[in-house]
Amino acid sequence: MSNRVWFDQYYRNFAPIFEDYDLLMLLDFHYYKEHNFDLAKMHMALYAYFGGHNNYDDYKCSFAYKFKLTIERDGKKYAYGMQLFDMKGNMPYFAYYRKPDEGKSANYYHTPLDEECSKEDMRYCTMTFISFMVGFYQGYQPYFNQPFYRINRAGYL
Repeated sequence: MSNRVWFDQYYRNFAPIFEDYDLLMLLDFHYYKEHNFDLAKMHMALYAYFGGHNNYDDYKCSFAYKFKLTIERDGKKYAYGMQLFDMKGNMPYFAYYRKPDEGKSANYYHTPLDEECSKEDMRYCTMTFISFMVGFYQGYQPYFNQPFYRINRAGYL
């Protein structure tokens, strides 16, 4: 089974969690600029570490990566998903997914569950992941000295 098929099956039964726009704006307007980290560097770090992306939407984004997360809390394991994707050339958005509330459809946004993975936990996970990518890029940069370009047909970027 291909990686793409596995992720599609995994995410099919998951519901999106309301996005944390406050954090996304903070990242976009402050964190990335302070760390001199842009979309090309993010894509290079992701590609070098994880290989080609495992999801693609040729209308809205040029790359997307989905990850399976297992949260362990109080002796229980909870399955979550994290996706990062660029939106028409902007820095990646981070979206989280979880099992839908019992008896509810996965077709609407859900709120974070504090007993499983709270909003603060998701913020911590996002910042840890981004900090890892920044550090990975800084360490890998001396070995990556070839110019490249990537075209996003949707946004003519």
